[in-house]
Amino acid sequence: MPTTPSTAVKKPRKQAPAKTKVAEPLPAEPTIASPSANNEYVVIDSKILLLSLAIVVAGIAIALGLYFGLSGNKKTVAAAANGVTPTTTPTTTGTSPTSFTAASTSIGTSPYLGDKTKAKVAIVEFSDFECPYCYRHFTQVHPSLVSDYVNTGKAILVFRNNPLSFHEPAASQEALASLCVQNEKNNTAYFQFHDLLFTNTKQNGQGLPSGSLHTYAVQVGADGAKFDQCLASAQYQSTITADESAASSAGLTGTPGFVVGKLNSDGTVTGVAIPGAYPLSSFQQVISQYL
Repeated sequence: MPTTPSTAVKKPRKQAPAKTKVAEPLPAEPTIASPSANNEYVVIDSKILLLSLAIVVAGIAIALGLYFGLSGNKKTVAAAANGVTPTTTPTTTGTSPTSFTAASTSIGTSPYLGDKTKAKVAIVEFSDFECPYCYRHFTQVHPSLVSDYVNTGKAILVFRNNPLSFHEPAASQEALASLCVQNEKNNTAYFQFHDLLFTNTKQNGQGLPSGSLHTYAVQVGADGAKFDQCLASAQYQSTITADESAASSAGLTGTPGFVVGKLNSDGTVTGVAIPGAYPLSSFQQVISQYL
């Protein structure tokens, strides 16, 4: 980490009293004369005119700055206007770092993509369906991880829930709903439901239109009545609590967060923590170390 430069308070030097200098008279400011209605001339002081113009120009500059600043972040402004707290989870979008902190976790019964019998690597994601940075990972990095590593048998991709408090209640409802689908159907249906949630949620805790969870569950093959009962009873809340605890143990305090490393025969994963929506190159760098 960069060190903070030390600062010291220096004692001010005494200065000799300044010599008195008689100011030379300034030349008179030019004036502008204009005829009045009765052809009398009114003398206008140019200082006042220039000052007025400066105030007007400054006002225009401030207004333009506010306009372009706000228009550059319409989604956050819209969320705030609706009484929603925008996500402020730290994330990283710069160049790939040379190293990450060591971390470990387990996959347990969490939903996953890939073949555990072949994969050497596990990519364990701790995520929140309402998180904009998680959505960015879903659209920009997730597809390549699936095509380059999961579909080729090199890795499995595991999804664990870490709903953030300022995205509630939508975040936990969506997490519970996804687990209801997984346990009634299978991992394939789970990730179809996962994709529908990320694609359609308004994000930042604004959730989905009423009835959408039921509609999506039925769309991926779940029984509507069983799904509704499972969701209403919060049947898998303990699973979500365990996921949150695992994220904390791995040193992940925001979303998305990942543990990427060697997949062991007992279902544990030993590797490093990737704490944020890093670019694909960061994942490639880490995964290559365990293949």
